[in-house]
Amino acid sequence: MKKSIITFMVIGLITLFSSNAFSQADFKVLNSSGYQLYGLMVSQDGEEWSEDLLTESEFPSNTQTIVTIPEGYNCEIYFKVSYMVDGQLYEEVLSIANVCDHSGMKIKANPNGSSGSWMTTQYLD
Repeated sequence: MKKSIITFMVIGLITLFSSNAFSQADFKVLNSSGYQLYGLMVSQDGEEWSEDLLTESEFPSNTQTIVTIPEGYNCEIYFKVSYMVDGQLYEEVLSIANVCDHSGMKIKANPNGSSGSWMTTQYLD
């Protein structure tokens, strides 16, 4: 009986730590895109998006902010930004980011603009 309980507890702990889920995490974001950002959302699957994580309605280029990743997300998540060009609002999904292994990311303009992608990211650490 004791052996079964200990085995169950060990399996539970392994499952808990291997899921890579966290309660909440602060993540630094530096906007070096050359565009003012109006929204920053996250998604676990790239389809269902969080509410805007920005604490201000505008996020100017060459500034940084700290966003709080919602509870229950795994380490690897998608980021989506909204920005305006010539009076038209655009949204773009950025590459997936690991918020557990890195303290933040820099959002930069994609000089190639390949595949309709105007933004790219780089880890800060």
